[in-house]
Amino acid sequence: MTDMPSEPLTHRDIASGSVDFIDFGCGPGRSLPLVQSLSGGQGLGIDISEQAVDECRRAGFSAELGDLREYSIRNAATGTFAIDLLPEIGDRLDFEQAVSRLILAARNYAVIQHNFFDADAMLAPLGLQIEANFNKRIRCKPGMADYISLLGRLTPSHSVSGFAIFGLGQARITPQALGAEAQGAEARGAEARGAEAQGAEARGAEALPGQVPV
Repeated sequence: MTDMPSEPLTHRDIASGSVDFIDFGCGPGRSLPLVQSLSGGQGLGIDISEQAVDECRRAGFSAELGDLREYSIRNAATGTFAIDLLPEIGDRLDFEQAVSRLILAARNYAVIQHNFFDADAMLAPLGLQIEANFNKRIRCKPGMADYISLLGRLTPSHSVSGFAIFGLGQARITPQALGAEAQGAEARGAEARGAEAQGAEARGAEALPGQVPV
């Protein structure tokens, strides 16, 4: 259960130092309960979409308009978060600018989460890709080496005391198709073939009632 503030948080609360977390690129608010559970306390989401901010507010979350790449308030919250944001935020320069601003906006820590891209170079020649990357507006694919290099450059000016990179879950690898429509058709075809096979198997079992299934 997410603890909502009695009054919506705003940039005035950020200035007063009373914000525990900021979720940049919060969208309609789906990531805010996760961020709140990880951070605790009270915070708000920031997104470039007016519609997304309105949806957050209707859902009971505090939210404000803003762009991480242009965010200039330092030490704005105890922790800052970018959940599934950075690969879609823009090109390589946009990515580096966003990471820089995310760190500067945090008093104690910054958290970045997105899908795994390090295996793409190995999977692509085999005609494979990570299934979780389907239908995403990916504009940049930062890998571990990118983060290590960037954080090494930012450490002197951003007072970075340490960082950790880790993975969770299991990636599903799926054959690549020519586009989203082809992927959908391929998936529907596989489902139809599976359903037909299951139906034929069931009909065969009904025709041989005395047979013991193995």
